Amino acid sequence: MSKSLVELQRQRGQLIERIAHQRAALAREAAPFKVACDTTDWALTTVRDTVRKVSGLVQRHPAATAGLVAALVALKPRGMVRLLGRTIVAWRTWRSLRLWLTRR
Repeated sequence: MSKSLVELQRQRGQLIERIAHQRAALAREAAPFKVACDTTDWALTTVRDTVRKVSGLVQRHPAATAGLVAALVALKPRGMVRLLGRTIVAWRTWRSLRLWLTRR
C-alpha cells in the first residue's frame, strides 16, 4: 500500500474514534431530555387517542351529541360548572371501582 493510502486509513480511524466519543457525549447530555420527550409522547398519544374515540362516538351518535350540546347551551354557565364537577366525581368513582373490581 502506498503511504498516502495508509495515512488516509489512519485518519479515517481517528475520525471514527472521535465520532464515537462525540456520540457518547451527546447521549450523556441529551439524557435529561429523554424523560420530557417520553412524557410529551405519552401525552400526545393519549390526546390523539381520546380525540379519535370522541370523534367516533360523535359520528355514531349524532342525535345524542346534538342533545348534549343543546342541554349545555340551555344551562347557565354556573349549571355547566356544577355539571362538570359532578361528571368528574362520577368518572373518578367509576375509575376507582373498575380498578377495585379488576383486582378481585
